[in-house]
Amino acid sequence: MLIGFGCVPRTINETPLPAAVPLRFATPGATLERPAVHATVNGQAAYLIVDTGADAHALSREFVERAGWPVRRYQYEGPDRAERADHNLITLVEDATLVLEGGWTAPQQTFAVIDVPELYQAEIAGILSPQLLAREAAPVLLDLPRAIMTLIDPAAARAQERSGVRLGARGTSESCAPTQDFPSRSYAGVAGSVRIGDSPLATPVTLKPDTGRRTTVIFGNRSSVRLSDPAVADAREVWVSLVLGDVAMEGTVEVYTGRRLSPCPLYDGLLGMDVLGACRLVLGRKSMFARCDE
Repeated sequence: MLIGFGCVPRTINETPLPAAVPLRFATPGATLERPAVHATVNGQAAYLIVDTGADAHALSREFVERAGWPVRRYQYEGPDRAERADHNLITLVEDATLVLEGGWTAPQQTFAVIDVPELYQAEIAGILSPQLLAREAAPVLLDLPRAIMTLIDPAAARAQERSGVRLGARGTSESCAPTQDFPSRSYAGVAGSVRIGDSPLATPVTLKPDTGRRTTVIFGNRSSVRLSDPAVADAREVWVSLVLGDVAMEGTVEVYTGRRLSPCPLYDGLLGMDVLGACRLVLGRKSMFARCDE
């Protein structure tokens, strides 16, 4: 069962908490099947995908160019820079003011500029990493069944954590950041077991919670993780079992065998909205907790 938070206190140490922001699963141009928020970035109206799998905020290049904002370019310093020799510059919009629907204001935000024409065509301006909005004493509550996002006080966060399950502590954001000047926050993943036919893999897999993805996926082509097992390379689907607190979830998921993926961080796959849609997530500065409905 899910926990009801009831009335959330509106201040923490006399600092007002923002109103809850509605999560939207459609724009005027598209049905999304993943959460988004309506916001303004430096006064420009925008729909942003709420993506716990994104370690940083991002805006589409088309949106930034249309707005005519100044950008800064940094040398990419991530661990896979040798493989990115043809695009080793990262473009950032810095010191942007983000205002979410309802008035939640987050000043001095940094957005990477990325090429995502398919999002822009669906009237999505970019991606919001909700964990970056967490305050020291106020984590973000991403309540997917009720379709709201808000900040909660420490007492409400502790109640959620006691009744939920820890999906992961802060992961490899420092070592994986593309540049020291680029704010990012990542979490470790949730463990699950994989079976191919009647044969289980010997070691659990680690899946990154990713509300920006519709469906759960396993990476079958990453040589640096446990799924380098030859049996996975030939599989198109695998059976995955997960336990989130009191809720057991299992089913067939896709095996991704496309282009080689970045070695950082070392996840074995992504836990999508087909699982997370039944969950409330508490996103703190150091860890993520979840409580999921059956």
